[in-house]
Amino acid sequence: MTLQETIALTQQAYELRLQGKLDLARRALEPLLDLTPPPAVALILMAECLQQSDDGETEEIGLLLRQGARLSPNCPDAQLELAHFIFAWLDENDEARSLLSDARKLISQANLSADLLEAALLRDEGRVEDAVQLLSRTAATYPNSGLVREELKSLRALLDASG
Repeated sequence: MTLQETIALTQQAYELRLQGKLDLARRALEPLLDLTPPPAVALILMAECLQQSDDGETEEIGLLLRQGARLSPNCPDAQLELAHFIFAWLDENDEARSLLSDARKLISQANLSADLLEAALLRDEGRVEDAVQLLSRTAATYPNSGLVREELKSLRALLDASG
């Protein structure tokens, strides 16, 4: 199966799930679950379909979500889906809290990366002052980031040089 086919089936299943056509969504996902390894998003979508249709066993749903989170350890959505399931269905607060903490760390890393990219875009657009303001706020939020400090230093030098 090509990447485009995988994406198309995933999008189709997602749309079907949103429309409440859970059986059709599950059928669209079945070929993806036969792949080795299956896409994490397909596992998570299947678990969501089973939860919404009340057709799935708690153990089956949990296995799908755990496998999805294992296959996509840097995806906060996978961690959050699993945490929500563990909290709501299994009443395991400690494990849910641990997964929530992991997801928050991933989100924080993504926010830091997004701020650095946005600062680079602003710099390239000639909006160096805006980039400095953005990274000044970022540096306050992430005081231990050497990358942010270095980029901020570089931007300030650029501002000083331009007078």
